[in-house]
Order: sequence, then structure tokens, then C-alpha cells
Amino acid sequence: MYERTQPPPSSPVAPILPGHPRWNEFVDCLVGPEGCAFNGETWTCFGDTRFTERLLRQMELDPATIAICTRHFRRRGGYCDCEVVFNVGHRFREWFRGSTPRSVKRPRPGRD
Repeated sequence: MYERTQPPPSSPVAPILPGHPRWNEFVDCLVGPEGCAFNGETWTCFGDTRFTERLLRQMELDPATIAICTRHFRRRGGYCDCEVVFNVGHRFREWFRGSTPRSVKRPRPGRD
């Protein structure tokens, strides 16, 4: 039986998750101009995983394997592209420690 993070037997490419040999390449692309385009304290995020999914397709993952990746990312707090960078990729944590970046989702007043 296959674990949830393993690709179906017909998939030629394993899910690109933390620890995968191409993980850093994926996160670098997601951070760069073909993804969220991080620039100082601003970036582009539409509240979904459109850049993540596009990059995984460009890395030749099939739709079933992409679904495995995005499910894994959501379980670790990656509900949108920038959250994949921050919560799953663990990029920029030190950079933003103590600051409040403009595109970070903030809880509504009265909620924790």
C-alpha cells in the first residue's frame, strides 16, 4: 500500500515536498518572479496556489501528484502560495522576525 505522500505507481515524478532533491529549486522559483515575486516587504499572492500548481506542472508532475503536494502543503499551513513559502518552505522567517509584512494574512479583530 502506498503512503499518501507517495505518487501513484504510474506517476514518473515523485511529489516535490521538503526533503525532495528539487525542493529548494521549487521554493526558489515560488519566491522569484515566476511565483510570488518577493521584493523587500511586498509580494504577489492571490490567496490560492496558482503559482505553486503552475510551477509543479512545469516541473513535470502529473495532476494526481500535484494534488498530493498541495494536500501536504495545506496540512502544514500552506493554503496559498505565500503560505507555502513561509509555513512549508520556512523561507524568510528570520527576515520578517519583528516586522509585519504587507501581504501576510492577519486574523480579524476579536479572533485568535
